[in-house]
Amino acid sequence: MNPNQSVIRYSGGHQVGHCVRIKNDKHIFSNFGAGTLRGLPTIWNAKTCDPVGFIREYKDIVDYAPRIWVNPMCPVTTPFDKVANVIDELTKKESHGSIGVGFGATIQREADNYHLYFCDLRYYEILRSKLDKIEEYYAEKKIFVNHEDIVQFLHDWEEMFRFASINKPGWVHEIWESSQGLMLDMDYGIFPNVTRSRVGTQEITYLPEFDEIYLVTRAYQTRHGNGYCSKHVFKPSAKDETNLNNEFQGEFKTRLLDIDLINYAMNIDEGIRNHLNKNLVITCLDHMNKYAITIGGQIVDFKTENEFIEFIIKNIPPIEKVFLSHGPTAEDITLFKPETIV
Repeated sequence: MNPNQSVIRYSGGHQVGHCVRIKNDKHIFSNFGAGTLRGLPTIWNAKTCDPVGFIREYKDIVDYAPRIWVNPMCPVTTPFDKVANVIDELTKKESHGSIGVGFGATIQREADNYHLYFCDLRYYEILRSKLDKIEEYYAEKKIFVNHEDIVQFLHDWEEMFRFASINKPGWVHEIWESSQGLMLDMDYGIFPNVTRSRVGTQEITYLPEFDEIYLVTRAYQTRHGNGYCSKHVFKPSAKDETNLNNEFQGEFKTRLLDIDLINYAMNIDEGIRNHLNKNLVITCLDHMNKYAITIGGQIVDFKTENEFIEFIIKNIPPIEKVFLSHGPTAEDITLFKPETIV
């Protein structure tokens, strides 16, 4: 592993949940890059940061000596934003599908010009004035928080400042880690059930210099909460699922993999469409109790896994390599060697 390698979280924010297993260790990353358990530092160039969630997660992974740089202009999620997100989800006629951690409310507050940046902690008078204005902003919406929550928030922000650098590091060989699926992208997905972030390559400024792009899909389709998904239900035999139903996102839906959606996602993003060295990673093959796919709204069944994989490859844009995952760790990933593709 290159000692200068790093993971850049460039989209979304602290609302993500990326599950990583290494041997007997398992962690769901929200505030650090997914390479942390392997010693890779994080460049946090995401759209929000959550000091309270950061400290909670830092304590969980402290034995791995996590290193992180946070963009000093990263918007900070406050207790007000979290309460606003929860109230918004509970009072809407149709839930948007938020997980209720304040991400969407933070983005909206920032859009309304009530800014709060990570570096603001250094400037007490500025910080106090901004928090007063944010309190007034939410008071007009009848949203209030306990004083104790603000005290804890400021305490954790100070702690986060101790652990997270705001001086740009010299790490290179960057691995850019997106936050969510392309069909949730604010530009590409089906409104209103999208995330308030660009999760494709739109904000990667030097994409042509990248060696490789890795596109990841399960062997079946998933959708957490409201929003479009294909109609053909599939019940995987998963025994240890990270994504579960919750009161804010709602039902975790599973469907047959839809080739038309894969083609749309691969073609709608210009950076992906034009990049010559694309790889596909198909995960959760150990969850499969049958092999089937939909294309043009019709179900196609397969007798073997090889037939299933080869059909996918033949019906999507050209890719360099295909990797298959039959378990939760990196050791469960193998390179697919086609038998019949020419």
